[in-house]
Amino acid sequence: MALISEGEEPAEASDRRPFQDKANSVYREVLEKFLDPLTGLYTHTAFHEELSARLDSSERNGSSLVVMFLDLDHFRDYNEQSGHAQGDDFLSDFAETLMEVDCPEHLAFRYGGDEFAVIRTDVSKEDMLQWAESIRLRMESRNDIVTLSVGVACFPGDARSCKDLVKAADDALYVAKRGGRNQVAASGTLEERQIKPISVEVWPRGEDDDPLAGRSGPRKPPPTDLSGGSAERLP
Repeated sequence: MALISEGEEPAEASDRRPFQDKANSVYREVLEKFLDPLTGLYTHTAFHEELSARLDSSERNGSSLVVMFLDLDHFRDYNEQSGHAQGDDFLSDFAETLMEVDCPEHLAFRYGGDEFAVIRTDVSKEDMLQWAESIRLRMESRNDIVTLSVGVACFPGDARSCKDLVKAADDALYVAKRGGRNQVAASGTLEERQIKPISVEVWPRGEDDDPLAGRSGPRKPPPTDLSGGSAERLP
């Protein structure tokens, strides 16, 4: 004889349901807090928590840490012309590009809207500049509207705290945007930034260069200083 009628839950299963519902709710809240549903990248909140943890680790281990901000130039125009659905697809495809580097030291984030971020340990600032330039060239050849501006900063050479490292990378991105967009800019060193609040070197663009091969570091044009300009971010 059946102990439980058809459709009836066992008593212990019924007792567990409130706890399961609460666990599922907490899980959904964690996902919403740390994972962007459109791109699958980590969120702005996750960026700051991970940066703090990794900077603490870099301080203990004496290793470098690179922060990169990436902004899609003219994405608003693309979104208006192509429609929001295609704009979402564009963001998702770009996120996949950032996730192509398959190693635990490389983390990509959707910082907000059409701005993204990457945190990377175990790599030099010059290597990350080369990688950023390779991504920029791919974006440039992909369409006629959207290009990519990138700002890069490194701990401990350019900043010694999370707040200052974020500002250094953001200042570099600001220079890339204000200087004409579609370019990669590197923050000046901590000493240079103490002299000039925004001291940045712009990576030279060149379609004939392979940024991932045969170059030990960027050619260094005169530093670009836009410290007298407005801090308003261009689209």
